[in-house]
This record gives sequence, C-alpha cells and structure tokens, in this order.
Amino acid sequence: VQQIREQYRSHTYEVEHTTETIALQHHFELLQTLPTKHQSYVSLIKIPQDALNNALLQQLIPQTSIIRFEEKLPDMQQIFIEVVGKASMVNEVSHSN
Repeated sequence: VQQIREQYRSHTYEVEHTTETIALQHHFELLQTLPTKHQSYVSLIKIPQDALNNALLQQLIPQTSIIRFEEKLPDMQQIFIEVVGKASMVNEVSHSN
C-alpha cells in the first residue's frame, strides 16, 4: 500500500509555522494557508517533481519557525478516484474517434 501511495504522490507538503504569511520562489506553489487553534498557521505547498524538500525548507527557515513538515500522500480512496477518472477520460477519447 505504501508503494502505491508513493507512486501517486502529488509532491504536496503540509507545513505548520508561526508567521501568517510566507513568500515562496523557484516554482514552489502556495496552495493555501489557514490559522490553527494553537496560534500557528498551516500552509499547503506544492513543490516541483524534481525539487528537494530541503530547498523548500531553506526558503522557509529564514521567514518563520517550522513546527511541523509533512508530505501529504494520497489515501487509497483518492488514488482510486484518480485512476478511475483517467480511465474514463481514455474511454471517452477512444469512443469519440
């Protein structure tokens, strides 16, 4: 199961930090930032497929204190939906030709 989850990884990380705003460069994409109940913030960040986690951390560390850094791997339900969605798109294309 872990191998399958890693195969379908989205290169998205959940970062809990202490400042409200963070600035990202080099193709890192800030998807969302939300406040927590613990006077911190959680940001969802997508990194390029060829980027290293350390490159993201190097950008964040001068701006904020990192409380938690975690890759968001898809669960089996999300993988199933993605696979079925791709299969149905292929079916639609092949039937329209």
